[in-house]
Amino acid sequence: MAGESKEELKPYETEPDAKGIKLVVSYRTDEDGVTYKVTKKVLVTKKITRVPKGVADRRKNWKKFGEVARVPRGELELGITYLGDDVAFEPTEVKQEDEKVEDKPEIAAITCRHCGGPHWSHKCVRKVDDTPEERPVRPGGYVAPHRRGNRTHDPEKEITTLRVSNLSEDCTDDDLRNVFSRFGYISRIYLARDRETGVAKGFAYVTFDMRADAEKAKENTAGVGLDHLIWSIDWARS
Repeated sequence: MAGESKEELKPYETEPDAKGIKLVVSYRTDEDGVTYKVTKKVLVTKKITRVPKGVADRRKNWKKFGEVARVPRGELELGITYLGDDVAFEPTEVKQEDEKVEDKPEIAAITCRHCGGPHWSHKCVRKVDDTPEERPVRPGGYVAPHRRGNRTHDPEKEITTLRVSNLSEDCTDDDLRNVFSRFGYISRIYLARDRETGVAKGFAYVTFDMRADAEKAKENTAGVGLDHLIWSIDWARS
């Protein structure tokens, strides 16, 4: 290094600043004989360890040995590791007071609403028929579907969705809406498309709000053609 002789190249360290950071400067020489200056920043932290007075007095009388014997007391020598004393830790036993366990009566998870016993209400021998009496229906009044005598419930008559088949690849939602919207309110139109290409697959579902509107649309659009193709219309099956 220019400007410094080899005799002046001695390692040293500075005092810690206000933030507790000090500089440790050392020198090293590589295989080609070139000397380099190495500067390290070290954060100095102080840790206070309390030891018995007898141990502290014995440490003051210890004599240094080896290479550190020539270092004045109170100064540190670079490259020397200082080991602390091994302190044996003996945990104290904590006396645990006997907890008083109060006997609490077990509460049944199931309680009968008829007799209060620990069983299901529908299995109780004291079960009372809570079925309300059926009131007579006045002429012309509303009758619930389940009380309409022998009339059978046909779920197919509640279907309001039409399946439109044989559509062209260029068919759009607007084309379907223009054809079917004149028969009633349309709540949903689903035109099946290919996920990758986005081209229509040739069928769609048109859902009306009212069954009567769907029936009227089915009757009047049978045989309708678009893009030189004749549509096939039927009720959508679940």
